Amino acid sequence: MTQLLYLEDSYIFSGAGTVTETGEDERGTYVTLDQTVLYPQGGGQPADQGELIWDGNIAAVKFVGFVDGHVRHYFDRNQLPPTGTKVEIRVNELLRRRNCRGHTAGHLVAHVAESLFPRIIATKGYHFADDPHVECANVEPPSDENAIARINEQLAKCINDNMPVTSMILSFDELRQMCPHVPANLPKDKPLRAVQIGDFPPVPCGGTHVKSLSELGPVTVAKIKGKKGNTKISYSFE
Repeated sequence: MTQLLYLEDSYIFSGAGTVTETGEDERGTYVTLDQTVLYPQGGGQPADQGELIWDGNIAAVKFVGFVDGHVRHYFDRNQLPPTGTKVEIRVNELLRRRNCRGHTAGHLVAHVAESLFPRIIATKGYHFADDPHVECANVEPPSDENAIARINEQLAKCINDNMPVTSMILSFDELRQMCPHVPANLPKDKPLRAVQIGDFPPVPCGGTHVKSLSELGPVTVAKIKGKKGNTKISYSFE
């Protein structure tokens, strides 16, 4: 299993690892490492990008994926570092910071919506730049015509209050005790972690996040839409 160093600190932008496997699948050529600072796509968050450096070689990592407990680093290159090679890992810092903002913004939108409208329970997030949103299953949108304005007012207040964002590694039993909503499909091959914003309840999450809400900039809900009994809350962030 690959050790996920970004779980300890989302702002680690470089590190080192040892090649444990090389191969090729439908996504292309990849190497796995014993540990990595690069985030593999999942949990509604896009993959990191970066570089692997070894013996004078530099390979741009085009995608990072999680397969059977191992992180695969994909790149367009015929020459692969042999198993056992020590590599330097560099993260695209600008992209990582943006992904941190997008993911934390999604959590904050969910918390505020749930606190204002208790029927709403966020069940899924999509924190990509093309259509960031939070999905709430089996519930219609709030009937309050001022719902968007109320959510945006509270979002601005939380950011202005500069709430801290913290995380903790937990056992499954601890996770169930601390988190109001624990998905039944939590991965069994990853460490379990909870992320908490201010005094909002912690939620299970393995993504990368900012350290305080002052880093977010404006976060705004633009649309709340119902479809087939579910609710989609679309938001924007910088």
